This record gives sequence, structure tokens and C-alpha cells, in this order.
Amino acid sequence: MKLAEHLESFYIMPASAPTLSLNVDVRVSSMVLTSTLLRRIIAQPEAMKIMQQHYPESAKVEEGELSVRAISRVIAESQRRIYGVDTPPAQYKDRVRRALAGQSITPSTIHLFADAFEFEPKTVEKLLAQLSQENALSSSALAYLQEFPQASVHHAFIDVSVREEELSTLSINCVIASLELGCSSVIVILPSSRAGTCKATGCVATQISDEGHWLLELDEPLAPLSHAVLTLELDIETSTKDATHAINLPFVGKYHATALRVQAEHDQCEFRIHRQKMGSLDSTDITDFNRLQNRWSMYFSALENEVVSITW
Repeated sequence: MKLAEHLESFYIMPASAPTLSLNVDVRVSSMVLTSTLLRRIIAQPEAMKIMQQHYPESAKVEEGELSVRAISRVIAESQRRIYGVDTPPAQYKDRVRRALAGQSITPSTIHLFADAFEFEPKTVEKLLAQLSQENALSSSALAYLQEFPQASVHHAFIDVSVREEELSTLSINCVIASLELGCSSVIVILPSSRAGTCKATGCVATQISDEGHWLLELDEPLAPLSHAVLTLELDIETSTKDATHAINLPFVGKYHATALRVQAEHDQCEFRIHRQKMGSLDSTDITDFNRLQNRWSMYFSALENEVVSITW
């Protein structure tokens, strides 16, 4: 059986991913996606130049970091300059933090950012339109989030419970690392996953396409270059051909400390594990894995742009 004939996967969206075919009946928090656009806008050079002038002298701030304290100072200064409102920066900190995290954004908050960072009128209109959309999937926010992920998978433990039927359970415990702008949400791919079956811890998971794209909205936003643990459990349809079942797990990018465990309903089940470089026709049959009754496990110190195939 050729690996290309079956494809089940779990990976953070790469920058070159194809355009999503979105489910128009799925609702996703407009505030989360408005936050995604807002973070993108204030990360532009013009806005960053304004922000950097207000970085706290005593604080260690990474270059390009969206500092809540600095943004609060920019807003306070702009409100004093434009409207004569003398409000201490500290009173804006919680409002700024919630806006960047996608927890709470109002039109007035958007205007605060617009005054502070001198947004163009069309930029303000775009943010307000995004915020007002009940069905946020029609916006460009998901497309941006798909093209420019806010986090990557640092390492993962993947547990696959296979059955003779064309349905298996996939459990994932992974550590994600936020990138330079921090992270409030991220898109992952779990092809052939059953809608409505995903149980998540650390985030709210919403399936946003028939191809198995999921939006994970984090329970708590991640600061830049920090980590969080997410767990997902869901049913997936396994590929079947000539009484042989298969699940292929692509690892896009580089993964460290990745463990895979496969559990069958009975100990008579025979597994084959292959490892194949993406784009290559050659694969390696893995024989060095642990077996304990009806469980098989293996550890990969590093995986980079590879597909691990499980057949039984």
C-alpha cells in the first residue's frame, strides 16, 4: 500500500498551506479574530516605532514584542494630546491586555488604538467590520492566521487507539511555543476528524472546514516566546483498502521529543510503522519499537518534514 493513498495528519498550519474551504455555518468568536488583526496591525514598522518610544526603561523587552505597558503609555499620551484627557497609563493596562488576548474588544477600544497608533480610516473600518461580524469566517482574519501562525508545536505525545472498524481515537498532548507576537489562537489540521467529537483542554476547539482544519482559541493568552500545554481527543476515520487500515501522521517543520503510542483492541493485531521524508518515494520500515501486550510505543528525538505511517 502506498503512503500517498492515505493521509491523516496533525500539524500547525505552514505558511504555504492552501486556502481554507470554510464551513459557513460555523461560528467563531469575532473578538478572537479581531484581536488577530489588531496584533498584525500594531506589529507593523510604523506602529512599532511609536511603541518602542514608550518601552519601560527598567523592563527587559524583546525587539518586536507587543508590550502591554508600552501600549498603555502610548494610549494615555495620545488621549492627553488629542482630547486633553489625563488618565494614568495603568488604567489602560487591563483593557489593552484583554484586547490583545481576544477576551474583550469594543468599538471604543479600537478607536483608542487607532488614535494612539494613527491608523488609517480604512484600517479602523476593517477592524470594526470584523468585530461586528457574527460569522467571523467570512473575514480575512482566519486567512492571516493560517498564513502567519502565532505558535508552533514544540513537542508532542500522540496516542492512537485503533479498532477494526473505520474509526479510531486520536489523543494529543502537546506543548506549543508562542512566537514573537504571543498567541491567542492557532489553526491545526486533523484530517478525517469527526465534527463535534473533539474534547479539548487548555483551549476551545472549533472545526472550521470539512478538510479537518480546527481553530484552537487558548483559554489564556500566551506571552511572546512562552509555552502552554494543550490536549485534544477526537474520533478520526481511518483509511481502509483491501482489509488494511492506515493512519499517516505528517510532521511539518521540526519536532523534538515526539512520542507515539499505538493501542489495539487485542494483542493479535500486527502493526507496521514507516517513516518517510515528505516528497520522497523512499520509506524506512521501523522495527525498533517497544511492545507490551496490545501496546506499541516509539520515541523520535527529532522529526522534520516527515510522515510516520501506521498500518494494521
